[in-house]
Amino acid sequence: TLPYSGEKLVLLETLVEMMQSGDPQKMTQATDILNNVQQSTNFWLQTDNIIEQSQSVQTVFFALAALHACIKVSLADKMGFARGSPKNES
Repeated sequence: TLPYSGEKLVLLETLVEMMQSGDPQKMTQATDILNNVQQSTNFWLQTDNIIEQSQSVQTVFFALAALHACIKVSLADKMGFARGSPKNES
């Protein structure tokens, strides 16, 4: 996966701005794309690069939220939780 810098980072920042634009069509399109990006199995690996290089507080927040979601899912899997309830280990 290429790091989020240069054009890739500008595109991410533009999508985050679109998500908050107030234009329902742009917001929907940006949200759909960003959800797909956030759910990418490797996106969390780019969080540090995004935080260091982004000039947008909203983009940094988006990256941190993606990292948080990844950690939450990973911990839930490791601790034996599925959908918020303990797995039945009978």
